[in-house]
Amino acid sequence: MKKIHLAVFAGLLLLVLPAALSCGGTSPDAGEKSPETSGGEAAEAPNPAFGSDDLPDFDFGGAEIKILANNDITVIHHDFVIEKITGERINDTIFNLNAEIENRFNISLKQFDCGYTQVSDMLKKSVKASDGAYDIVMITDRYAVRLASEGQYFHYVDDLPYVNLEKPYWDRSLNGCVSIKGKNYYALGACMLPTYDLMGFLVFNKNMHGDLGLENIYQLVRSGKWTFDKFMDMSRDATADLNGDGKMNEEDRFGMITHSGFTYPSFWCVNRAFLVAKDNADIPYFNVPGNESIFNIFEKLHGLVTSGYEYSVTRNPIKNGTNDQFDTLRMFSGGHGLFASASAFTAQSLNSMETDFGIVPYPAAEEKQPGEPYLSRLSYSMPLVVPVTADPAMSSAVLEALACAYEKNVIPEYRDVTIQVKVVRDEESAEILEMLFANRVIDMGDSIWYEDVRQKYENMFTKKDNAFQAMTESIQTKVESLIEKAVQSIDGE
Repeated sequence: MKKIHLAVFAGLLLLVLPAALSCGGTSPDAGEKSPETSGGEAAEAPNPAFGSDDLPDFDFGGAEIKILANNDITVIHHDFVIEKITGERINDTIFNLNAEIENRFNISLKQFDCGYTQVSDMLKKSVKASDGAYDIVMITDRYAVRLASEGQYFHYVDDLPYVNLEKPYWDRSLNGCVSIKGKNYYALGACMLPTYDLMGFLVFNKNMHGDLGLENIYQLVRSGKWTFDKFMDMSRDATADLNGDGKMNEEDRFGMITHSGFTYPSFWCVNRAFLVAKDNADIPYFNVPGNESIFNIFEKLHGLVTSGYEYSVTRNPIKNGTNDQFDTLRMFSGGHGLFASASAFTAQSLNSMETDFGIVPYPAAEEKQPGEPYLSRLSYSMPLVVPVTADPAMSSAVLEALACAYEKNVIPEYRDVTIQVKVVRDEESAEILEMLFANRVIDMGDSIWYEDVRQKYENMFTKKDNAFQAMTESIQTKVESLIEKAVQSIDGE
């Protein structure tokens, strides 16, 4: 395995490009670009992007800051309060910065865990009882917006006096993706590691790729010629009945190993073909009805799932698997696929894989301009919100301090450990990851309205169904009603 010099990663996870432009609407950062990180020895120079939180010298009198978080999603980091030093670098960095923040504000941080589907009910119950049980809550984005449509259970960003979205540790591009009419229910920033964990891409078996004599995928990406058709050609060439029994199963070799929720939506997100887009007033709308581009992508995906080149671990769970997103990589590491869906978190499981692998974006439907970046999909987010029963000043000050501290301390460790040590094996993959992290996007129809929009189409591909027009017509009225409620609630109507 080739050791990648840290300078290659000077901007990894920190480079901010105007990806929010691809989300539609008039987000606060529309048309703005942050300076790109240069190469050379930039990693050793002071990074002005870190900045300072500029918070007053608070003393909160020994207050306990109670954080409610989920502990049952296996593909993300979800611990904010670390109990002890373990020698694991990310763990220990969080432990140390928490101690600094506790001393700085004279507070103590305490985390309460529950299942991710229970968070919204627990938050709602606490607010209705006015018991002040939580000061900060980690909640799945779709549940946050659903709660907001029911009533005011948490402070929206405008009501948090010490959260400053102009600071570099709040992700302007992602916040632009989920804003409505220029306002945000919640903010996404450096202290929310799932916004890095859930960034999706493809891994490919480099030895298999070489043995098959396939085109250089890295060069295809650079030239803008990494397309769905190229992907399908390679997938076809890789598919083989290894044991010669005439039956294609997990013991054979496939072009692509997929997990429905992680894989299929990435093919439309890379093309900016969002199920829910936004207009020039930053108002979301259902983007599928009458959208020929989206239906063309759907048809291409239907071609994949009916081609015989794909093995779906959702459709056909593997032996000794866990029926989750890691199963694609269990098959992949055994040499049963040229490509497999992965994320920045799940790809860590390939650390011990003996065969070399590379990282590439999902292919575009059509050719791009040379050097034009490929987008990467964030399947959902886990924002931190402040209940209306909590002190917005104290909680927002802690959130702001955490976001700044994570940007300075945790994200560099995440970059070095999670990416350089555990995932990246060549400089080309490092370049790809830098591009993808800088161009993450969220499709509101994929994340916020997951159950009523994305899941409907995702299930169609899992079932190999192509009645896309009929499905669109059947859900259109409900989807538009849900969007309208979200718009009204952020307006306070």
